[in-house]
Amino acid sequence: MYPRKFRLYHALWQGLDFIFPPQCVACGKPGTRICSECMSKIERLPDSICPLCGEPQKGRELCEYCKKKAPLSKAIRSYGYFRGPLRAAIHRVKYHQDMGLAEELCGLLIEKYQHELKWPIDVVTAIPLSRERYFERGYNQAFLFARPFAWAIQKPFVPNLVQRKRNTSSQVGLSRSERQKNIQDAFLGQSRASGMKVLVLDDVTTTGATLMECAKALRDQGAQEVYGLTLAKTPSHSNQHFKINENLI
Repeated sequence: MYPRKFRLYHALWQGLDFIFPPQCVACGKPGTRICSECMSKIERLPDSICPLCGEPQKGRELCEYCKKKAPLSKAIRSYGYFRGPLRAAIHRVKYHQDMGLAEELCGLLIEKYQHELKWPIDVVTAIPLSRERYFERGYNQAFLFARPFAWAIQKPFVPNLVQRKRNTSSQVGLSRSERQKNIQDAFLGQSRASGMKVLVLDDVTTTGATLMECAKALRDQGAQEVYGLTLAKTPSHSNQHFKINENLI
């Protein structure tokens, strides 16, 4: 059974859904934030992934990138591919502050963590936005997932355990090397991370560059281990070892 704080939070959204019935974010079906049919269409990642960065591939050995440059993160995992209903739902949360839908999606992260991962973490945090982007948007969508997630697994949520030192350009459309250069030294970890096993949450990852840079900032402050967990992973078209069906994107 989930702790009382999480159950109350969930009950709050159930009550609001009763008063203001939602529509499925993907198909528009009334009475649900995302219907069971659309939920079943979320494409999960395969079991054959790189054990460090989580990149889908044939086999479960380290991918070629991690063999050359092992990430400072202990492991990075994602629930599903960033397409279809999951993409539509993340966009709704990210650009329209749909907190009720964020609570629904948080359940996927909880399921992934409790049934598959069970990492021995001490604290939960989330990828921070730059000050400029935060004031522009008014909220950090990653916090909408991370806070109830932490309540559910009964770990403290520390929103400012890692901070952005500078604004960065969008990572969309950049290559792996360009992403790494864009995000390099953009984060500053806090000293209270020292000795802790930290879980960093975000909505979407592609190459893992942002999560790895956060891990570096936390490890620089003495964090013992850093894990990364996201709702979705953008299909990597550069991966020649794992074919992706382009028609499903």
